[in-house]
Amino acid sequence: MWYTELRAGFRALFKQKGFALINLLGLGLALSAFLLIGLYTSFQWSIDAFHQHHSTLYAVHQRTFQHGELLAESNETYQEVGPLLQQHLPGVVNMTRVTWPLEQLVQPQHTAASEVFTESQALYVDSSFLLMFTFPLVAGDADRALTQPHSVVLTEATAQKYFGEQSPLGKTLLTTDAWGSEVSWTVTGVAHEVPAHSSLQFDLLFASRFEQDTAEMVLPDYQTFVQLAETADPQATAAKLDRVVLPLLGRWARAADRTLALSLLPLEELYFDQHPDRREAVAIATGMALLILMIAWINFVNVAVVQSLDRAKGIGVRKVIGASTGQLRRQHIGENLALHGLALLLALGGTLLVRPWLSGWVPLHGPASFSVLSAHSLAMFGFWGVGTLGAIFYVAWVTSSYELPLVVKGKYAHTRNRTTTRKVLVVVQFASAFLLMAGALVMYRQLQFMRNAPLGINLEQTLVLKAPKRHENKEERYSAFKAELLRQTAVQAVSSTSIVPGRDIGHQLSFRRQGADEAMQRTLAVVVVDPNFVPAFAISLRAGRNFSEGSWKSWPQVLLNEAAAQALGFAQPEEAIAQQIVDQTTGKALTVIGVVPNYHQKSLKQAIVPLVYRFQPNSWGYCAIKLRAERLASPQGVQQVMDQIAQVWQASFEDEPFDYFFLDAYFNAQYEADEQVNAVVTGLTLLALVIAGIGLFGLASYAAMQRTKEMGIRKVCGASVGSLLWLQTKNYLQLVLLAILITIPIANYGLQQWLQQYAFHLEVGGLFWLVPGLALLAVAWAAVVVQAAKAARTNPVESLRHE
Repeated sequence: MWYTELRAGFRALFKQKGFALINLLGLGLALSAFLLIGLYTSFQWSIDAFHQHHSTLYAVHQRTFQHGELLAESNETYQEVGPLLQQHLPGVVNMTRVTWPLEQLVQPQHTAASEVFTESQALYVDSSFLLMFTFPLVAGDADRALTQPHSVVLTEATAQKYFGEQSPLGKTLLTTDAWGSEVSWTVTGVAHEVPAHSSLQFDLLFASRFEQDTAEMVLPDYQTFVQLAETADPQATAAKLDRVVLPLLGRWARAADRTLALSLLPLEELYFDQHPDRREAVAIATGMALLILMIAWINFVNVAVVQSLDRAKGIGVRKVIGASTGQLRRQHIGENLALHGLALLLALGGTLLVRPWLSGWVPLHGPASFSVLSAHSLAMFGFWGVGTLGAIFYVAWVTSSYELPLVVKGKYAHTRNRTTTRKVLVVVQFASAFLLMAGALVMYRQLQFMRNAPLGINLEQTLVLKAPKRHENKEERYSAFKAELLRQTAVQAVSSTSIVPGRDIGHQLSFRRQGADEAMQRTLAVVVVDPNFVPAFAISLRAGRNFSEGSWKSWPQVLLNEAAAQALGFAQPEEAIAQQIVDQTTGKALTVIGVVPNYHQKSLKQAIVPLVYRFQPNSWGYCAIKLRAERLASPQGVQQVMDQIAQVWQASFEDEPFDYFFLDAYFNAQYEADEQVNAVVTGLTLLALVIAGIGLFGLASYAAMQRTKEMGIRKVCGASVGSLLWLQTKNYLQLVLLAILITIPIANYGLQQWLQQYAFHLEVGGLFWLVPGLALLAVAWAAVVVQAAKAARTNPVESLRHE
């Protein structure tokens, strides 16, 4: 029976190709977007779900309070926390610590060439790492690969890079870290490539002993994972953390001015906790997918219902000759199932075509298998299934419930209830489209605001070189290197610094004003610079003076930025000059010699960082070279300058890689994720407008056909083409205008809340709403004017013949 109805449904579709095509395009485009978003969200939610023990793995989450206020919150803690948890909490069956070293040099020792590699994707871990996490080995034994000191596990690609076709097992690597320490490591395993949906990405795994004798002098930069017993209660175990572990921590972790609070974070929540912007992107993408589907369903319902009005008399005749309501509903369900089936095939084809292009910059890999589909993904596809069936059955119910007397009189199309329902659906549809347009516009303008706002520091024409890893005569070699650079005509200034704008500052210490009580100490970030830093980056002084070359020999001196000065209790920059602040770590007093303006160390998403600048000659993590703009005017000029600097580098540090980047590009790279989200949101918004326009075009087409004779009579009576256009379009434009007015307060509230996540953001004023409002009205007008103009320009003689 259903096969017969489905076959009849396909025949009915081909009889009304125009309306069928309108619905097919709308549903197909919406489903394509929905499937692509589903792949993206499935990938995000499947991260770390592939680990065999993922349900029993937890990360230790640490919150640090200073004088009762939350100072920091992180998934990194002190290195002794892991062993203490395993020793004192019965529910903990295993633990591993993970830390990320700075970039280091790696030199294979068993190859003909002595090539040196710079590696940043390395992890220091405990021996239990491969037992807790599922990273299978293709060579070596996972149970023993990391048990011996100075063992290292490579990924397949890294082993191929170092040793080619030779077996890497037993081979030796020599590493040099950022402090110049050299360590020899033995390769004990080779792992499969790390899956893309792993939050832990690595090329090398180093077995670390995490020396306990230094436990009291380390910073909380160890990510600690624990594995609970299957029978353990995670909440009960987490409740014991502070009571059992905190009293046993070292002196450094129990500083008088700070208190700690530990908790357990499930592994499946770790990724979104570390990347809250990804959670937001998933929420935005999911919301847009549902809105686009809803717009397509409204299109389908409106177009299918008005399309069926032409068949109302046929339906009435079938009722007269004995057809039941159930038979009519089955027929319409068959037609609509056929339409949705074709739309799904179209969407699958479109998804397969578009996915390779999008996968280059948006992760669309999907989960490793359907076994890791998240509840979020199931809910999305459940929504699609319920919504699709609801739309199909609603249309079938409406079209099979025509009242016979009204059908015979030809008045069914003009009943108040049906017309009101159609108008409400159009308003909802365009309200959704307007919401998407406003959101996309605010995201775009906020991104432009962040990229174009003054940073308070000049990053242009700044080439940054990373410091060499090997430290033999480093200070003397740097002095000679700097002097040679300044002889180059393209070089304007050279400065050394421990950190550059765009990077997080990991070095933070507690300071207070001399004479102030302990409650007044504040945690401030510390940057080591030379005297050239301030002029090279065009930083002015609010008060005081800059460092001088000899200042390090006398009493220790520091610069503060305005935020640090205010945090320490100085109301005006001038008040801080010649005052002393105390480094709580060493107890030494430091003299403030200058205050500089605030600038953005990180993106405008984050608040200004209070900074303390220390001076240490020829001690550098980065060398910032300010270049002359006229020498960078052409690609050839840039290449010539780079070749000159590379020659100077090789002459001074011949055994070190020439590793560099341009600072303005590096800083702007912080906005790459925002640009991707903005591009996706813009594309989906345009797609939603196209779908809404297609639906309105279908409604306008039907209305124009119904009013053909009326337009002819009006033209005979002297109506102009313009008045006829306005007559046919005004009702739709009024509905769109109503949708805009209803949505503005809702959109304004939501967007204002969204902007609060940015420390610096644009203001959404009243004039802002004109742009999306006029754009939506233009889209609606363009959708209906074609059919309206066709009807208005038709010869009255032809119009009056229309039946």
